[in-house]
Amino acid sequence: ARSYAANLISFKAGQLLKSNTTQSYDLQIKAFQTDPTNSAYRINFSQTSMALANEIAKQKDLSDEVKQNVTQLVQQAIREAKNATDLDPANVMAWENLSNIYRQLVGFVQGAGDWAIASYSQAISLDPSNPVLRLELGSFFYGLGDYAQAEKIYEQAVNIKPNWANAHYNLAINYKAKKEYAKALTAMKTVAQLLDPKSEDVKKVEEEVKELEKLAPTPTPTPPAGGSPTPAPAK
Repeated sequence: ARSYAANLISFKAGQLLKSNTTQSYDLQIKAFQTDPTNSAYRINFSQTSMALANEIAKQKDLSDEVKQNVTQLVQQAIREAKNATDLDPANVMAWENLSNIYRQLVGFVQGAGDWAIASYSQAISLDPSNPVLRLELGSFFYGLGDYAQAEKIYEQAVNIKPNWANAHYNLAINYKAKKEYAKALTAMKTVAQLLDPKSEDVKKVEEEVKELEKLAPTPTPTPPAGGSPTPAPAK
């Protein structure tokens, strides 16, 4: 009965999320208080808390009281995201959510980057055949400017799902950031081959290919075996 009641409360909270954030927030608290064992309610609440913190933080000239409210919301987001992983340690979504929470806090909370990487790693260990998790982790390393580690993770995503254009695209952009233009061009051409011709991304990828063709070094012709070619006899 408690589980059913909590589910109804959570459903109502979801309906009100955009129209009445405050009421949705209160109902989400009530949902996980009604059924404390369901990790999904903790995940939802952590995401809402983080979204509210981000929205408030955009305002100008924040008072000390408002800044304190933002801090409390961030602490709630972390706490409930962690609670979700404690309640259901085998839940990939819970670990992915925790990593996303920490990812948003890099540069604001000490150690957030390390915690984000650790959470992504745990999610990957639980779902090793999921290329999306690797794409997200690779993008995190890319954002940090760690292109070597990003390349390694992107390549893993490509190996898991070779026909996924997104993975090849991110790998190509990473090669470009490393100024390995020949590799970037090869990867971007693969993206062009994999995309649906009707996709809105086709034009963008074609432009990327043209740019990389200008940047990539022109291959030097390989002379035939046996040394320099013999000049043709003069007529």
